[in-house]
Amino acid sequence: MCIRSAFARVCESCETALYAYRGTEAGVPESVAYEHFGKRTGLQSYVKLAALLNQNLKRGTGTLFLRLEEEALQSSQERIQNGKKLGEEAGTKLLIPMVLMLGVVMLMIMIPAFTGLGI
Repeated sequence: MCIRSAFARVCESCETALYAYRGTEAGVPESVAYEHFGKRTGLQSYVKLAALLNQNLKRGTGTLFLRLEEEALQSSQERIQNGKKLGEEAGTKLLIPMVLMLGVVMLMIMIPAFTGLGI
């Protein structure tokens, strides 16, 4: 499958990619359409994808598949690290409410105990 037809299949699930693909059908050069696609999404991984596609158009290297695999692996690792970071931040945010709840529970136990002793 050529790059253009593969990009057309991606367009089924991404509106920004569909906009770029329609641009190529309207006469915009593929390299310009890919570049605008990367800029329009604003995500670093899509900017890299657009750069790889442009590089493949200009140089015609046969290593595109390997580079795309490396990029996919790196992207998935970044997603995992981002998820871990967000999980740690959520745990930190929950620490203060947990300490406050512990204080309330301690008061609920200690007040009846002290009133029962007559203190």
